[in-house]
Amino acid sequence: MPKPDDRNESAVPSRPVAPKLVEDDVNYDVNLRPRGFDEYVGQEQVKENLKVAIAAARGRNDVLDHILFHGPPGLGKTSLAYIISREMGVNIKATSGPVSGAPGRSCGAADKSRGRRYSVH
Repeated sequence: MPKPDDRNESAVPSRPVAPKLVEDDVNYDVNLRPRGFDEYVGQEQVKENLKVAIAAARGRNDVLDHILFHGPPGLGKTSLAYIISREMGVNIKATSGPVSGAPGRSCGAADKSRGRRYSVH
C-alpha cells in the first residue's frame, strides 16, 4: 500500500480544471506562440504563400482576403492566424466552436473601419 504524501497540501494552490480560459492561460498561450514566420517551424510552402498574400495586401493598402485553415489540432492553424494578425498590424480574437458553445456562429468579426469580415476557424 502506498504511503500518504508527506507534503503540505495547503501549500499547493487549488485550481479547478475547466474548459473556460483563465487570464493566466491566455498569457501563457500568447507567450508560447511564434511571433513571426521566422519562428514558425514547418509548413514552408504555406508560409511562403502567406508572405506573398500579405505583401500584396500591403502593396494595395488593403486588407488581406479571407483565409481558411483546416486540419486536426496541433498543426499550427491558430499560431499562423496570430502571425498574420501581427504582420497585418491588426488585433485578433481567437475562438473555436467547442469553446464558445456555438459552432458555426463565430464565423467572423466585423472590421468596422473597412466593413470587412475576418474568419479564423
